[in-house]
Amino acid sequence: MQNRISTGQTMIYSLPIITGGLMSFLTANYLMKYSTDILQISPGAMGVIFLVSRFWDAINDPLCGYLSDHTQSRLGRRKVWILFSSLPIAVFFVMMWQSPEFLSERGKIFWMAVSVLVFFTAITALYIPHYSLGAELSEDFNEHSKIFGWRAVFENMGNFLGVAVMIFLTSSLDTKKDAVYIMSVIAAAAIFLPVFMVYSLKGGETVKNKVKSNFMGEFKSVFKNVHAKIVLLTGFFTQSAAVFIMGSSLYYAQYVLKNKETGNYIIAVFMISATIFIPLWVKISKKFGKKNIFVFSQIILSVGFFLLFFLSFMPVEFILLLSAVMGFFGGCVLVIHPSMLADTINYDAHKTGENKEGIYFSFFTFINKTAMALAAFLILVTLEFSGFIPNVEQTAGAALAIRALFCLAPAVLFLAGALVLRSYRLVREEYQNKVIET
Repeated sequence: MQNRISTGQTMIYSLPIITGGLMSFLTANYLMKYSTDILQISPGAMGVIFLVSRFWDAINDPLCGYLSDHTQSRLGRRKVWILFSSLPIAVFFVMMWQSPEFLSERGKIFWMAVSVLVFFTAITALYIPHYSLGAELSEDFNEHSKIFGWRAVFENMGNFLGVAVMIFLTSSLDTKKDAVYIMSVIAAAAIFLPVFMVYSLKGGETVKNKVKSNFMGEFKSVFKNVHAKIVLLTGFFTQSAAVFIMGSSLYYAQYVLKNKETGNYIIAVFMISATIFIPLWVKISKKFGKKNIFVFSQIILSVGFFLLFFLSFMPVEFILLLSAVMGFFGGCVLVIHPSMLADTINYDAHKTGENKEGIYFSFFTFINKTAMALAAFLILVTLEFSGFIPNVEQTAGAALAIRALFCLAPAVLFLAGALVLRSYRLVREEYQNKVIET
């Protein structure tokens, strides 16, 4: 396995995540509001759809990781999955944003349920092998931050495009028609970029399959790895916080700040700030350690969103400035979290002699999607029971619920992530000693 990888190769590796990030962003942050306001599906039904899809992921994600680890093809273990997942991702992504006019209310719910379920299944077949391939590109402790830093930059490029799409659609005169057209263009790109990456990325995947365990043995090994459990649980809290922020931002802007377009700009400022400072976090992590800056960033994010709950009356300019500050520390989370999991995986490989990147990252993506679904479910259910009614002035109770979703929920979750991560013990010296020793 090579210890160094060029920036150019890292950028090629990250290409499929532009559309992957764009699709995931729109699904997490706009599909909820689009489905309730445009497709006229009840918030409760959408919440159940997202929740049910997670029960399937409990089977699908580990199975995909296991099969990816054991795949044999001329393209390697990971690239073949990245290549053949692109078509179903594209098809079912488009289906989520439209439903035939002749369908009844139940028919629309069934159409959405099938589209969401298959889309999440297909995106799993992209994300798990892609994350796993990133961990295989290098064994160097600091290189992991570089690899996943560039991956985060490209994913945020997709997020920026997602914000642009949301801004356009929220002001569109025919939202459904324009949404179907735009999503079709995105789907076409989601087929092209993985194909380009697969046949342009040279080297990298040099690890031979050395997994000896059966499915259940690999499944259990993750829970026996104390480092992995800490990183994964931290990820659950931080991902949940991110979904609460993004998923409720449009409601917060329209019904609390009384400025519909501001929600898009809050997301844009947050993501731009997070992205432009990613290279800085890569350098900082070398000096101060990944765990230290990760814990510190989560504490700052927790304090920031807690304060925002009491400062909702402040001018929009202040809210945007605070979003920029929060985005700066959010960039640390984007880079360091997958980098620490890659360290944990490679450390485990040198201890056990087995390369199980797929099964580890299957838990990573499953926890991320579970966090997304549970947070989305809680957002929608909270809206349902708070008396929320779309496109009208909200009651005091509904407005308070929206403020709590956008501010207090992320504050609590970021703090929980910081507390869990404090017990992480795998540092650079221990990692390098084990790798060199092996």
